[in-house]
Amino acid sequence: LPTSDGAACAIVCNEEFVKAHGLENEAVEIVSIDMTTDTRSTFHSDSSMSVVGADMSKACAQKVFSKAGIPFD
Repeated sequence: LPTSDGAACAIVCNEEFVKAHGLENEAVEIVSIDMTTDTRSTFHSDSSMSVVGADMSKACAQKVFSKAGIPFD
C-alpha cells in the first residue's frame, strides 16, 4: 500500500499582518493560483502517469507559471 498519511498547515494573511508581526523572512507570497480538472488522457491512455494526473498537473503548472510571468519548459 502506498504511504498516504501526513499533515500540513498554511496560515493565510495579508501583507499588513506579516509586517506587523515581523514575519517578512518567514512568509511565502502567493503570486498565482489556478485549478485544473482531469484531461482526456486521464481516462484514455495506457500511461500510468496520465492515469494518476501527470498531464493535468503539467497543464495547471503551465497556467500558474504563465500568470506569474515565469518561463515553464
